Amino acid sequence: MLPTLFLDDCQTRCRRFRSFRPASDIVNDAEECVAALKKGQAEGHHWDIISLDHDLGGQVYADEALPNTGSAVVRFIQELEKPLDVGLFVVHSLNHPAAESMRSKLAGLGYVVYRAPFLDSYFTQPFWDSNVDH
Repeated sequence: MLPTLFLDDCQTRCRRFRSFRPASDIVNDAEECVAALKKGQAEGHHWDIISLDHDLGGQVYADEALPNTGSAVVRFIQELEKPLDVGLFVVHSLNHPAAESMRSKLAGLGYVVYRAPFLDSYFTQPFWDSNVDH
């Protein structure tokens, strides 16, 4: 099973993801995600995949500057002195402009990043196959 951190505020998506990857760490807001990343980095934790939503707290097409967004998590990652130990990121937000901005910023830091909106096809992406090289 791939060690995965999943950020989303929609409980329906969280339940669906939990049924797909039962051992995943699921967080529901930016603050909780940042705390998990800090803790994981301090403990030397590796995630194969970190999957991020953008619009959190019931927001739709939220401004990237707001604190409870996937963009806030990306800003935290940009400020880290040491890169995260992660195989790849997936930006699964349906907010295309914010998702593309998040993808671009993470890729600019040297991470492998996929853009895969949380639709049915999300679960059939090749990055979920543990035999795929990232």
